[in-house]
Amino acid sequence: MKSLKFGLLSLVPTALVLILGLAPDPASSSRVIAAPIVGQITASPSSTEIEVDHHPYHIKAHSPAEKTSPTLNVGQRVSLILDGASGDPKSSVIGISTQPAT
Repeated sequence: MKSLKFGLLSLVPTALVLILGLAPDPASSSRVIAAPIVGQITASPSSTEIEVDHHPYHIKAHSPAEKTSPTLNVGQRVSLILDGASGDPKSSVIGISTQPAT
């Protein structure tokens, strides 16, 4: 009986490490995701900047948005996903998807 208690007690630290290690990160669960910006491209996009509805947005380097930007044209309707708030000048575009024309 003593060996059974000792065996079970030795599992407690391992169980705690597993529980704490697999728990979600509180910072990632509270991260705010900004609403997408939808509009028409009003200037020829480059790999570093896109202008939607006459407002320029910086494109984050090595992001999916950077890979998509060369395929876009003036007049296309797009949806931009930013890595921060839309009013924050430090925010960058990380995703671009085309929208059907209205």
